[in-house]
Amino acid sequence: MKRRSLIASIAVLAIFALTSFSGLPNAASALDVSSRMKVNVPFAFSLGATEFPAGPYIVERSGNDIVRLQNTSNWKSAVSLVSGELKRATPRPQLVFHRYGDKYFLARMDGINDTAYRFPSSKKEREVARQLKDRLAKDTISPEVITVGAVPAS
Repeated sequence: MKRRSLIASIAVLAIFALTSFSGLPNAASALDVSSRMKVNVPFAFSLGATEFPAGPYIVERSGNDIVRLQNTSNWKSAVSLVSGELKRATPRPQLVFHRYGDKYFLARMDGINDTAYRFPSSKKEREVARQLKDRLAKDTISPEVITVGAVPAS
């Protein structure tokens, strides 16, 4: 499993590098203000296997299915594959988190070009949800949804 995770991580980084640094016209080279947002997250959270502290972040779409998240205080960053769906209901930029007890997981990014981008749930998030479900002895458990507003970044 660790090898599969490593290969997936390398693939994501390779795709990001190709779309970000090639001289060919593509979505990454045509990034505009509407493809980036600034947000101040008031709690620590996880994205995939990476844990991030509370603080200021820039989030940008770096291709059709790639999003980069970077803390502007300590420059810690992550790149994630996402799935996008057209969603006109939320025109303002925001990040959506799933909360299980005191654990937060980045789940979605809204308001970039009228699209909601969903981040895949991590192994850690599924494990926390399962443990909470077992502890509460319920058949299903849903996370609390927390929304943090953002502003377009230049």
